[in-house]
Amino acid sequence: MIYPESVSGTIGSDTDTAEGFNALGGRHIECAVDDFVYDESNNVLSTPAYMLASSISEAASGIDKLVSKLVSLA
Repeated sequence: MIYPESVSGTIGSDTDTAEGFNALGGRHIECAVDDFVYDESNNVLSTPAYMLASSISEAASGIDKLVSKLVSLA
C-alpha cells in the first residue's frame, strides 16, 4: 500500500489507471477535466489535468479551481 487507507483522489476517467490507484490503497473518484476532488479527511486535493486535457487551457480550468480551494484552506 502506498496511499493511506481510503485516501481519495482522481486521475480522471481512465479505468486501468483508476484500478491502479485503488490497488495502491487509494479510493479513485471519477472527475471531469475542469473539476477537482477534495478529500477533506486526508486533506488531499487532486485534479485530472493532463490525464484528460487536450489543451493547456482545458487543464487550466480544473487546476485553477484546485488552487482556489487550496488558497481558501490556508
